Amino acid sequence: MGSSAITFGGFAEELAKGALIVVVGWKLATSTRDGLFVGGVVGLGFAILES
Repeated sequence: MGSSAITFGGFAEELAKGALIVVVGWKLATSTRDGLFVGGVVGLGFAILES
């Protein structure tokens, strides 16, 4: 694997996390606390998939 593939992989993952937080959070988050919870759950899901 080249260094560009490694760099792009990290960028794509962070972009996907952000997109999921925005899409899911837009519908579910009615307060700041809900938004923080949604962000944490999305991050935890990605951490579980990586391991």
